[in-house]
Amino acid sequence: MKVSVIPPRDLGSEQIARWRDLACSLRDLSSPYFSPHFTLAVAAERPGVFVGVAEGSDGGVGFLPFQRTGLGFGSPVGSPLSDYHGLIGRVSPEWDGLDLIRQCGLRAWDFDHLPTEQKMFAPYFAGLRKSPILELSSGFAMYETRLRARGSRHLSALKRKQRKLDREVGPVRFELHDASPELVDKVIGLKSRQCRETGTFDFFQLKWAAGLAHRIAETDLPEFGGVMSALYAGETAVALHLGVRSRLTLHWWFPVYSREHARYSPGQILLMRLAEACCGLGIQTLDLGAGDDPYKMSFQTDSNEVAYGSVVPSTVVAGYRMATRRVEEALRNSLLRGVARRVSGRGGPRAGS
Repeated sequence: MKVSVIPPRDLGSEQIARWRDLACSLRDLSSPYFSPHFTLAVAAERPGVFVGVAEGSDGGVGFLPFQRTGLGFGSPVGSPLSDYHGLIGRVSPEWDGLDLIRQCGLRAWDFDHLPTEQKMFAPYFAGLRKSPILELSSGFAMYETRLRARGSRHLSALKRKQRKLDREVGPVRFELHDASPELVDKVIGLKSRQCRETGTFDFFQLKWAAGLAHRIAETDLPEFGGVMSALYAGETAVALHLGVRSRLTLHWWFPVYSREHARYSPGQILLMRLAEACCGLGIQTLDLGAGDDPYKMSFQTDSNEVAYGSVVPSTVVAGYRMATRRVEEALRNSLLRGVARRVSGRGGPRAGS
């Protein structure tokens, strides 16, 4: 395996087409985060983004996009706003994850949403988590049937709340996509406030994050784009969601909702309406992102398994990185997850995946 490291802007049209075709043709790479257009969008907003282009002796090719710090450590492109990442390609059996990271010139590469199908990184898994999904390939009616078959009446309850919202506040209207800058700014403002009030990390403190949100919301390609959805009661936007999609998968990214209307669960009504709209667009999977939040469990029909860990050439540094990742994961699953659950229990999805 030979690896060339280049900035995304230097990728040729043939390389981008090859990357795009690989992401579209392999099931475990169907997430929009694996699209070359996600990497290009991030690179347009922040420095330090590179792509390792791997070529095998058998003609195999793969692309590993990453962000590099001044100390030579690597992280996924768009981190912490990227919910899937890894090598985009048909991996040859002889390819080695550690060799790939070394040839990318990195002292380490951290990952936290890596598909477990990427076995070349398996020796470096520190732990696993589930990313709940809504399987929509057979249509919304079949999705509803699958939920009822396991005894869930969640969608029926949400439809009752939707009718109540319509009666008591104003006519309910769902807009699938409105990329107006004002709506995107409203999502950013509400998300930031929610993160500050719950003590979780405010993604939009990152200088490049708002620019990325706007750029993706305005992108509309067949294989990649933003989906800026809104749920209105009368003239009031009671829930908003900025998502990112590929040809077959929509990823639940930045949901926010009006606290004043929390008793109607407007965020979850929006998610229900979005799932129904996805079926009309040919979207087969709505991915809610890793986590076991109660609302995700209510909507899911299946899940994807993802891994977190670090690929580190030095055994000493590897032990340190593994230990710190386990501490981070313990915190994620205790204090902060508890706070997030209390927030989501107030009537709508918590912000973030």
